[in-house]
Amino acid sequence: MISNDQELISANAALGDLYKALSSLRREYAESHAPTFVLLAEGPLQEITRIQADINAYSGAALAAHEQASLWIRLVGPKARWGETPVSIVTAFLDTLRKGVQSIAGFRSSERRAGRPSAELQLACDFEVALFLPGSFEVGVRLPEPDQGELFHTELGLQAEAALQEFLVAAEWAAQHNPQLEQLETAIPEAQLRRVALRAVKPFVPRKQGGVDFVELYGSATAKSGRVHLLPSAADSIARALVESVDENEEAFEGDIREMDLDKHAFRVRNVPDVGEVQCRFSDDLIATAVELLGKRVRVIGTRRSKGIKGQGPLFVTDIEKVETRRAK
Repeated sequence: MISNDQELISANAALGDLYKALSSLRREYAESHAPTFVLLAEGPLQEITRIQADINAYSGAALAAHEQASLWIRLVGPKARWGETPVSIVTAFLDTLRKGVQSIAGFRSSERRAGRPSAELQLACDFEVALFLPGSFEVGVRLPEPDQGELFHTELGLQAEAALQEFLVAAEWAAQHNPQLEQLETAIPEAQLRRVALRAVKPFVPRKQGGVDFVELYGSATAKSGRVHLLPSAADSIARALVESVDENEEAFEGDIREMDLDKHAFRVRNVPDVGEVQCRFSDDLIATAVELLGKRVRVIGTRRSKGIKGQGPLFVTDIEKVETRRAK
């Protein structure tokens, strides 16, 4: 670590010497035998990266770079090392964040009943990659800024920012050891929105044996909660919360989706424990999800409209979630 200006001068001199060594290796091997040059250059490059990181930390360049992104995602694990991280892992986490925030923003906005999200909403939630940092894999992202000439965010831009905060609230809650549902209910009072946020975060949690030990979220977007560490065990907390996040006027059933009628926006849930079968109706915004889950084991949540009495009339579904079935050993 660099602690004063004299050490900064020495570090810059050391960088110069390392680059001179690389230049010498390039002249000797790069054109005649490139693989040898790559192998010999590995050591100097690692030392250059280390010294440059120290210079950036002391000079404030690292702090300035961090401010370019409102949210930093740090992946830690055997498959999350700088220069060795598979593209599939990077894209999976970034796309899960994008889709999660988009689903919350879509629910919060007037598009909650419009089925597929509009192109405008998708753009509002399409994070920009600001910077990558070496070491353990770190990437800084931010929501799109208003176009030049616009002083303020559009309504969808504001919805995207609010959705990101609700995503982070749910992530912070799930990251706690033995989190209590009452805490999340206080932070996100509306049961349906709470479920949307939990389902958005769930696929973002690293899988056991997936090569990522934990995900760390930090930056100005998490200023209230500090750094958030998501371990694989967070998925169990989210699963329990999804089961418990049902309002007193709602009913929840687990079974298999059968006999779907898209014209009538209806399907039947069969093999429901202690009930047998539940007739369900659903709105346009659930068509794609319902079709995708046809024939699968699901959990549906909804309300009755027959005189407000539970157990009578069709269930008007507000949420459908696939139930992960465990294979018999």
